[in-house]
Amino acid sequence: MRLLELWKIARRDLRGSLGGFVIFFACTALGVATIASVGVLNATIERAVERDAAALLGGDISIGQPNIDLADAELRDLTPEGAQVTSNVRTNAIVYGGSGEDGQERNIAVEIKAVDDAYPLFGQLDREPMAPLADMLAPGRMLVEPSVLARLGVAVGDEVRIGSQILTISGLLLREPDRIGGYIALGPRVMMSRKTLDGLGILVPGALARYEYNMALTDSRQAGQTAERLQRDHPDAPWRVRSKADVQPQVARFTDRLATYMMMAGLTALVIGGLGIGLSVRAYLETKTDSIATLRSIGAASGDIGQIYGSQLTALALGGTVAGMVLGQLVPFVAAPLVSGLFPVALEPAIEIVPLLYAGAVGFLTVALFAWLPLARCRDVAPADLFRSGIQKGRTPARRSRYTILAGIAVALAALVVLGAPRMEIAAVFLASVIAVMLALAVAARLFLLAARSLRPVAGPRLSMALATLSQPGNGATSVVVAMGAGLAALVMVGLLQHNIERELLTQLPDRAPKLVFIDIQPDQVERFRQLVGEEPEAAILQLAPVLRARVVRIAGKPVDEVSIAENVRWTTRRDRGLTYQAREPEGTELVAGEWWPADHDGEQLVSVEEEVARGYGVGVGDTLGFNVLGRTLEARIANLRKEIDWSRGRLDFVFVMSPGLIEKAPHTTVAAIDLPADAQIRLMDRMARELPNVTPIAIGDAVERVGELLGRIALAIRVVAVVTLATGLLVLASAVVASRRQQIRRAVLLKVLGGRRRDIMNLLLLEHAGLGVVAAIVGSALGGFGAWILISPVMGLSWDLAWPVVVLTALAAIVLAAAIGAIVLRRTLTVPAATILRHS
Repeated sequence: MRLLELWKIARRDLRGSLGGFVIFFACTALGVATIASVGVLNATIERAVERDAAALLGGDISIGQPNIDLADAELRDLTPEGAQVTSNVRTNAIVYGGSGEDGQERNIAVEIKAVDDAYPLFGQLDREPMAPLADMLAPGRMLVEPSVLARLGVAVGDEVRIGSQILTISGLLLREPDRIGGYIALGPRVMMSRKTLDGLGILVPGALARYEYNMALTDSRQAGQTAERLQRDHPDAPWRVRSKADVQPQVARFTDRLATYMMMAGLTALVIGGLGIGLSVRAYLETKTDSIATLRSIGAASGDIGQIYGSQLTALALGGTVAGMVLGQLVPFVAAPLVSGLFPVALEPAIEIVPLLYAGAVGFLTVALFAWLPLARCRDVAPADLFRSGIQKGRTPARRSRYTILAGIAVALAALVVLGAPRMEIAAVFLASVIAVMLALAVAARLFLLAARSLRPVAGPRLSMALATLSQPGNGATSVVVAMGAGLAALVMVGLLQHNIERELLTQLPDRAPKLVFIDIQPDQVERFRQLVGEEPEAAILQLAPVLRARVVRIAGKPVDEVSIAENVRWTTRRDRGLTYQAREPEGTELVAGEWWPADHDGEQLVSVEEEVARGYGVGVGDTLGFNVLGRTLEARIANLRKEIDWSRGRLDFVFVMSPGLIEKAPHTTVAAIDLPADAQIRLMDRMARELPNVTPIAIGDAVERVGELLGRIALAIRVVAVVTLATGLLVLASAVVASRRQQIRRAVLLKVLGGRRRDIMNLLLLEHAGLGVVAAIVGSALGGFGAWILISPVMGLSWDLAWPVVVLTALAAIVLAAAIGAIVLRRTLTVPAATILRHS
């Protein structure tokens, strides 16, 4: 037969059958839409970052240096001819103002950004009101983020205090063009002029601060070459230079990971939906047994049958894929205004062809993967099957070539997923994890269903019949358990993770951690600081340690850029990090290699390194690390390795601990951990603000609260993905019910003939689907709990608590949903006249 004739037959045969492909269509469109929307949004962000790179950086090139301002002469030497320059400095402080219900003065830790008159070189500073920036940042005036007003209970125009100085809030800081992240802030941002900051008296030598000098070149195209030349000519300089070409990789470190995780979540929903696609195709082809047998009896070859029904499924797959692509393209237009605040650029969505084609290809291959075997088996229908009652009865032995093609489709899909993801290594690990979990779910499901047979002798009549149906081959029970179990596993894991992390952060950590941490204590202020703390009878200094900023520049004698560093510790080399020096081994230290230096050590510079960092660097005891300290490279030999830091102890710990000696001569400050009652915290902070205004207190409770809010937002995002996965699993359940509907109707009619009441038959059918929910709940909860335990205990090193209410409520909800879905889909089963079925049996 010619292709056109075969297509005419396929089109006619498909009429009136589209209703059975609703789930097929929904599963395909949902998965493709998720992947497409993530890809389009990521492409939109990349385009916006490339467009606004100079504004994000603050200039064509930017020079940054910690703790110390560049001398005017040095800055002039570094500035290219004709370039415009603006400078800013960022540091931390406490703002006091307003009063709470108890009458005490409120306070909030903030990050200060002090700018000069030329700021900003690129972009626009969004503020409210949009008055001249010079007036809003006049001496004694500042802009604040809205959260500062809410926390202090003040308004624009009110006065607040930083140290001993009174400042006026001139307006709200809404968006900075050059805020790209990467600098750890202890609170919301406030902006003031450099003159105002200098008058506060908090910028003292060694204080935690970062100075930046942004430059607009006469020829912006030379930004990359200029940055490379400056860094090459000054390899040991304490400052680092970046060009606008470095902005996109910096943003991409966040967006690529996010896009990959979300894309993998969409793929998971698509793969789980693929189970429903396979069941839908099988159910549809079972209803076409008579049509296929008729076509075979009038001369149609098996290849013709494959082309007829293959063209039908191809058309439907294309329809679902295109619908998903359209929906995926529309989502960023709707979501861009909602998520714009999460990114440092204005998002302008546009039609992105490549992400759409990628999502469409992934969706189409997924449909092919799950529809191939049912489609291939329909070619085996013979004319004699006109006298049989089901396609499976005429099934011939499986052909090896079919599984070879199936394996080829699977390999092509896996390669497309991994190669097309922004972070291929994450995609590969995620894909392997998904396959492992689904295999585990499938094996567990088969074991449970096999065990159902052995329970029949001890079960009642009704339960025995339900167990018999569950263990019956061809009812799609395994697919349902895999799909629903995956969604439940994700929900249970997220719930347990959130419970254990909140328990650690909000309950146990505050009890172990100090109540206050003070930073930027100058060496000549340590004794006065001790006196002020001693004036509070119940206050105690838990830890007191010197701290200075340094950057790792050499590892085992090689420049950092030439060393292969593990991704999990690469953060230790990207910026200046805090380190300390100690003569004696700190309390609670556990050495895993080497020995601590003598208390009176007076030789070469030694360093103690956290074990995980040393392993990531590929170094051990006896190797050297080079640290850039204020422009001078200090070589230190590794004396010992310490056990991985347990941050849950709430202690002040450092990745690098030096031996005393030469390092003591570098400008540094002291950090202190204080324990005292809550009612004494305000008094101590107020006294410090008056007498030592440069010393910045950090309330651990506030920091823990901010971390808790961040974790809550992350957990919410993951929970949304888990719910989508579970929803796809319920679609698979509905697909399985539809696939077995003919069997269900025959059973219902048989039970009617034998005297069964409609209510009893419906209860039996609901019991069967609730049974699927029970199996999925048991398997999914077990896997989700196991996954949460691995992340909490071995990976994070936190104490484990199995929150039974989280597990039980999630499992019960799944069982109820499974029964409800079964009831909705089967509501018409009992209305089919018995005579109609008996006539065709």
